[in-house]
Amino acid sequence: MSNITELNNIPDVVFTDSLSLAETQEEMLAAYAASYESLTGKVPTLADADPVRLCLSAASLMLYQLKLYIERTGQQNLLKNAEDSSLDGLGALKQITRAPAGAASATLRFSMESARSEITPVPSGTRVTTEDDIVFYTTAYAEIPAGSLSIDAAAAADAAGTGSNGLAAGALSIMVDPVPYIDAVTNLYETSGGTDEEGDESLTRRIYLAPEGYSVAGPENAYIAKALELMPDTEDVRVTSPNPCYITLVYTKTGGVLPGTEDIAAMTAALNDKSQRPQGDRLTVQAPAEVTYNISMTYYIAKSDEAKAGLIASQVSAAVADYVTWQRRIGRDVNPTELISKVRAAGVKRVELTSPVYQAIGDLEISKVGTQTITNGGIEND
Repeated sequence: MSNITELNNIPDVVFTDSLSLAETQEEMLAAYAASYESLTGKVPTLADADPVRLCLSAASLMLYQLKLYIERTGQQNLLKNAEDSSLDGLGALKQITRAPAGAASATLRFSMESARSEITPVPSGTRVTTEDDIVFYTTAYAEIPAGSLSIDAAAAADAAGTGSNGLAAGALSIMVDPVPYIDAVTNLYETSGGTDEEGDESLTRRIYLAPEGYSVAGPENAYIAKALELMPDTEDVRVTSPNPCYITLVYTKTGGVLPGTEDIAAMTAALNDKSQRPQGDRLTVQAPAEVTYNISMTYYIAKSDEAKAGLIASQVSAAVADYVTWQRRIGRDVNPTELISKVRAAGVKRVELTSPVYQAIGDLEISKVGTQTITNGGIEND
């Protein structure tokens, strides 16, 4: 079932009745008794082990399972409830397909100790690895010009997924495929851009926003839909227009990670394509500005829950982590009430919250957690 906010207010649809198995059995027994009495004029008596009762119970179980199948089938035809292959089918109606896992990218610098009087080729597919055997390969032919000592080449991980993201600059330094005259190789920036196969929530949002992308007239949701489609590792997008014809788009990557220089350049190029951007728009893509908040709180556990104190403490830690994730959205105000709500739901009696305090966040800003001081105040009377 979808968790996207756009569908929160869509009412649930029920395709069958909501009877339980026991109620379905009672309904079938009642129908049998009514028919028997109308035909014979007698009220039937069915003991627990009566063969007729057993047959009716078996039939009612099959009927109940059939209703569950019907309900499931109906729900999977609704965007709010569709999952897995059913969601893929709904996406196909709008020419939206689930994004496959994507490989991380890197910029590799191939260097020589001495310049040569002729070019030094670096073949496409040249492999480079880390000490942990994470392999990247060049995606196009490159060459060091005569008289130069190095060339930068684009590379991609040989395995799709997020596992090749986050390799620090310099981590890719071992050449799997030696290249004549090349003495050293390194990645200039942290690797990024690898994605796992798109999940249901992201796909649901793209299907919902798909009609906005049919026009290049420039509505806000059209830019959001295109950003989500063109860069699969995009998580959150905010679009503003500070002045007529000037568009500012800020976005974050999966997990609330800010896009780097290469990411922003790629997003800018994709959205500025003449088939995507309205001709009169002047588009700027950037990372949101971060606003730091701290968490400082003390929580207390009721004496009646003393036996569960250890469990509650671990649930509080999870609740705080959940709040930090929830808060990490572009333009979302720092809301201490949400933190208190999540911690209370974890089982604590009361919370004394010193920070954060409410803080408005601008359309082009995003909050970032700083220090976290979570204190267990102990047990106190209910």
